[in-house]
Amino acid sequence: MSPRRPDGLLVPALAWVALAVLLVLAQQGWAGGAWRPVVVAAMFAAFAVGARAVAELPQRRALRAAVLGGLGLQLIALRVRPWSTDDYLRYVWDGRVLLSGVNPYRYPPGDAALAGLRDQWLFPDGVTPALNHPTARTIYPPVAQYFFAAVEALPGGDGQGRVLQVCFAVIAVLTTLLLVRACRAAGIDPRRVVWWAWCPTVILEAGGNAHIDTLAALLLVAAMLAATKERWLASGVLIGLATGTKLTPALAGLALPPRAWLRAGGAAVLVLALSYLPFLLGGVDVTGYLLGYADEESRDRWDLLRPLLPDAIVPVVGMALLIGLIAAVASSRLRSLTRAPERAAAIVGGTWLLLTPAYPWYFLPLVALVGLGASRVWLLPGAAAYLVYAAAALGHSYTLTRVIGYGLAAVMVIGTLAAAERRARRDCR
Repeated sequence: MSPRRPDGLLVPALAWVALAVLLVLAQQGWAGGAWRPVVVAAMFAAFAVGARAVAELPQRRALRAAVLGGLGLQLIALRVRPWSTDDYLRYVWDGRVLLSGVNPYRYPPGDAALAGLRDQWLFPDGVTPALNHPTARTIYPPVAQYFFAAVEALPGGDGQGRVLQVCFAVIAVLTTLLLVRACRAAGIDPRRVVWWAWCPTVILEAGGNAHIDTLAALLLVAAMLAATKERWLASGVLIGLATGTKLTPALAGLALPPRAWLRAGGAAVLVLALSYLPFLLGGVDVTGYLLGYADEESRDRWDLLRPLLPDAIVPVVGMALLIGLIAAVASSRLRSLTRAPERAAAIVGGTWLLLTPAYPWYFLPLVALVGLGASRVWLLPGAAAYLVYAAAALGHSYTLTRVIGYGLAAVMVIGTLAAAERRARRDCR
């Protein structure tokens, strides 16, 4: 009988202990108050240890741990109401408006034309909406609107957002299963799915805070799976649906091979246009508050450039860098980025590092791309976003925490990708 390997029991033990710690911390993440940033940081530490251990288990055991562990983490997330934002209130309202037969892009929530849809939960005093931006029309694209209405139509769909949480938890688990299939189709080790299934960003923002970005991540994974099989029309359709859910997945379409751009891009544009078409009837402005929201958010963007450049030229330089990044990745000049998910992660992740958003849920599609084989270093910007989001609790300015959090993440990303590029070029000689 051969001797037992020294790590024969250590690796599984590390995996299950880390999962247990994650399960406990996930329950505390909502109740932590001022300690919440510390709890989230501890979640990422336990996740890093646990995911690394799972990746060393035999494949069948690893997949069982990733899927069942991810399911357990989403069930824990469902125990508490969303706490990071009140975006889910707008989801419920938009779904209610559309289901009533009214165009959600036509009126803001407080408009008297929608008075018959009010209830005490969303309008505590009967007049003033509890939603954010109560005087603004919706910013969410049409596929998201269809989803909100579908959830509202479910039994219990009007139950103060609980069904939304359940739906996003289910979508997170379905994404794990789809990632397994996509990895196998691409010849990638399917154990990588643990980097999605156990990621604190997924725990907190899918079943926890019920963000629509979860659905965008699922559709993006499906698009990458179709691209792996060179089904460019299907990939384009799915990218169009993902973009109609949350606009940023459109960037991932640029990661497809140039030979696929005409078919995939045409399909994506057609699907997006058709999804908007029913809302355009009657001359309604379907941009809603999107342009106003973009202007509002532009005041807190490009924070890694602001300490280095005069404010007047920061947006110009930022856009030039963003266009250069997209051109470099999309043209396949980087030899270390050979697969569509890797290129998509570089475009999407690089965009967020330049724009420095304060919202961790924006990174859900990027986490899914890591599960598809993109470098694990792309998990760092999403982790840094929690530092930015918790700035008020930490007593620091948003700008300072953006510079520190995203700055450290950017250094790690650039260093890791540069090293990978040097190795790729050396291997090609």
